[in-house]
Amino acid sequence: MAMVHDSRDGAVRRLETALIELDRSREGFGDAIGTPHEFEAHRRLETARNQVAGLQAWLKSIEEPTGGGRVWINGREVGGPDSCFLGLEDSHD
Repeated sequence: MAMVHDSRDGAVRRLETALIELDRSREGFGDAIGTPHEFEAHRRLETARNQVAGLQAWLKSIEEPTGGGRVWINGREVGGPDSCFLGLEDSHD
């Protein structure tokens, strides 16, 4: 369990850093609007947004390892308590 705790702490730290960078990127983009640097500032802002979204998803996967979702393996739905096809038999394939 310590490994999960360490992973979570690392994810939280990385997310905090990414959120700071996102704020900086927003400010930089706002300052760059209408200048020759606008495109590059927009690219940095999008990169920062994607980084935050990825880290949030990573943190969620650490905190909720089962996720409660469904996975498809070889055309079959596997796992997840909210499966849409729990009642289907093999004959439905």
